[in-house]
Amino acid sequence: MAAGVYATPDAYRALCPEATAGLEDAELNRQLGLASDAVDALCFGRIRRMGVEGLTSFQLEKVARATCLHAAFLARGGGDGVTEYAIGDVKLHLDRGALETRGGVTTSCEVMAQLRQTGLVLRQII
Repeated sequence: MAAGVYATPDAYRALCPEATAGLEDAELNRQLGLASDAVDALCFGRIRRMGVEGLTSFQLEKVARATCLHAAFLARGGGDGVTEYAIGDVKLHLDRGALETRGGVTTSCEVMAQLRQTGLVLRQII
């Protein structure tokens, strides 16, 4: 695992095969790096401040899973801020109810569900 990246390309491939098909490790590491930065921001910077060695094995597993899920979310175009668009007579409205935004980071409820289990997204001093 690269420094500052919370999941491996192999874990990403296993969890999100549709988002990783045909991509090289360098690209997967780039995506995981962006997702790791976002996950840390969603956790109020606690992961980098504590260091991954300060996390329990359960927290590490959930953070890695959230990182992979957020990388796949970004690969699908999530978080781009578009809520609706039209082409000709066809108009598509995207449901923003399945998304959460914290600290300027938009992610899926699935990612936040993983992070809530860690206790790292609580708004209190730990």
